[in-house]
Amino acid sequence: MSELASTAGRWVSEHRRPLTIGGVVVAVSALIIGIVSVVAQRDDPVDMQAYAVPIVSINDIPAREFIGWSQQAVDVRPQNSPVPERMSAPDNGQCVPGGKLQTAVQSMVLSGSRWSGNKFVNPGGAQIMNVQLSNSPNTNPDVIDDWLSSCAQTHLVVDGAGDQELRLASLPVTPEFYRLDDARVYTATLEGDRTMTTMTGWGVADGITVQVDFTFVGQPSDEAIAQFDVVWRAQAGKLVGMQEAGVL
Repeated sequence: MSELASTAGRWVSEHRRPLTIGGVVVAVSALIIGIVSVVAQRDDPVDMQAYAVPIVSINDIPAREFIGWSQQAVDVRPQNSPVPERMSAPDNGQCVPGGKLQTAVQSMVLSGSRWSGNKFVNPGGAQIMNVQLSNSPNTNPDVIDDWLSSCAQTHLVVDGAGDQELRLASLPVTPEFYRLDDARVYTATLEGDRTMTTMTGWGVADGITVQVDFTFVGQPSDEAIAQFDVVWRAQAGKLVGMQEAGVL
């Protein structure tokens, strides 16, 4: 049993909030993208093929766990998210999505001269997974801890779209279990008319940063944690295995 799966039940019961969502077919909105995803071409040169071999593909993931999923090419490295238009956090301005604290967290994988990424999509389940490897020089996990503690709960005001609640939470993780030098796992949940969550795993192994993001409808659940952990373990294992074999 994986480390995350073994603690999932306790963690979910502590963080779960009542929610009912019925018949939701989600296209990830600009609002959600501003919080948990990033898209845009960067101007600085990046070796996009640097980690094409160690990054996981759909063929590295057990088929029974990902029926209906497909892989999409990522042609350019993403860019840090800007603050979404018409959005504010009146009670804690530094915690607005795309603000200074979150940008620092995003830069922990979206920086450096070498980067590779893959995207896995399950349209029927309204789910997306992004996998990234980079040689980012920003590897201090205190940056993540500061964001999580400072912005654990943020009230967002969006003109014309009603109020939203952004909740951040940390999931216990032992880096050594995944043979990583350091690691963090956390969730960002946006609650409003509809609720979406992104679960993120970040880690470092011998100078290479690994990050896995899983975006899905609803609150964190045992099933979501288990599905995330399949890809998280696969990517960490493939990267470290190649490093230990001396082929990377």
